[in-house]
Order: sequence, then structure tokens, then C-alpha cells
Amino acid sequence: QMGNENQLTQNLAFVRLFKMVRLHRVYLFFSILPFSSKISFMGLTLVRNLSAALVWTHLWACIMFYIARESAFDEDNAWLGPEVSNLNGFERYVTSLYWSVVTFTTVGYGDFSPVNSIEQIFGVVYMLLNVVLSSWMIGSI
Repeated sequence: QMGNENQLTQNLAFVRLFKMVRLHRVYLFFSILPFSSKISFMGLTLVRNLSAALVWTHLWACIMFYIARESAFDEDNAWLGPEVSNLNGFERYVTSLYWSVVTFTTVGYGDFSPVNSIEQIFGVVYMLLNVVLSSWMIGSI
């Protein structure tokens, strides 16, 4: 039936994440801009770093949301389980984005944490890559 999600549509939704590969165009755009005399190099660097942080946290929020959705938001087997029983899709995304930003900024309040091994592996990878991205952002200023 139309409108019902099955395993195929869920996997196709994950494949759509690969559209993010087109973001290399943004990189090319930001590599050309410093040669313009009308744009402040510091302002450009800050906008580029903020853009990178927003895209990065959004991407990982979507990945963690997808992992929780694959577990059917199970209260015992997903990081996003017990808190989202009464939330709509947008509020679930905001919760995922909240987790991503809190983890990216190394605040880590502890109100949401990975539960199963897949979530823990992705969490560790995300934290390690955050160190690299944060170092690049600070080093570029």
C-alpha cells in the first residue's frame, strides 16, 4: 500500500544520504572566494566553519535517527526509544539534532546515550571524527 513504510523504502531513505556527496561543490566555492577582494577572509572562514558544523551535525543527527528507526524506536534497544513515544517526526529529528550538537560540542549532558552496539560504534566514530573536525576548524581561524 502507498504510504506504508517497508524495509525497502527505509533502505532507500538511507541511500538518499549519499546525495550529500554533492557538497564538494560548496568546498570548491569556498576555495575560490578568498581571491575576491570584496570579502573579508576572517568572515569567510567563520561562515565556512559554521556551515561545516551545521552540515556535520545534521548528517550525524540523520544517521543516528536512522539507526534508532531501524530498531523501531524500541524502548529497550534504541537510544531514542523511551523519550519519543509521544513525539512527531520533526520533534524526533530535533531530538537527534540536539544529541548531535551536544556530542559535537563535547558537552555531553548524558540525557541521551547509545544503547546497543551499533549505536555505540557510530557514537565512537562520531566522537573521534569530531576531534578531527574541531581541530581543523580551530586551526583554520
